[in-house]
Amino acid sequence: MIPKADLSGGWAVAVAHGMPWCTSRMSGFEIDVIRPEGERKQRVIAHVKHGYSRGDMVPKMKATGDGQGFDLRLSRSSADMNVFEYVGIFRYRLTGDGMERVQPIAMNGRGFVEEWLAADWSDAERWSDTGAKEALRLEHARVNKTERGEGGELPSYGAVRGCAEDGKHFQVEVGHEKAGTVYFQIEQGVNSFTMVAAGGREDARCKGADIMKRTGASAAE
Repeated sequence: MIPKADLSGGWAVAVAHGMPWCTSRMSGFEIDVIRPEGERKQRVIAHVKHGYSRGDMVPKMKATGDGQGFDLRLSRSSADMNVFEYVGIFRYRLTGDGMERVQPIAMNGRGFVEEWLAADWSDAERWSDTGAKEALRLEHARVNKTERGEGGELPSYGAVRGCAEDGKHFQVEVGHEKAGTVYFQIEQGVNSFTMVAAGGREDARCKGADIMKRTGASAAE
């Protein structure tokens, strides 16, 4: 696909491709952004690699409406085996000779927390409240060490509750058998979420019903 933006080097092509895999649904994909440079020449200006699930959802890729980038949507394998899969959104904006991932990154609050944790801090920082970045950076590192460090511990995603003061504040519960439970406070915006706080205590204002209560294994939530 070809973004319509007339960038400093002209137009570019974004190419996504999966990786050969003989077992399981868990696989990976790569994205390359290629820009032509004169007759019969081209240059890769950006490259990223992520995991995905080769499930029932057909990956879909298209240019964004503003012509400044592209959007790829596919199934992601959740770190919680009971959640199984969720819809991952990889939206990128071209920035001259590079690109950056922008929101939305998920379809709902639980997916946002999972993508926020899976992302490098350089990305997660941009999706975090400016007044709490240092505390969130430390929690991001701690949870990642718990889940992906030596002897990593699989998480269990719990309740997602609305909070009393307005309809934009939600609390997402993530439990670990040894490392304890973390309560993530997120705020919903226009086609986006912001990570506001994270810690071991529930917010007393977040007593709403569990809006993502599971009744069994779910696919592509």
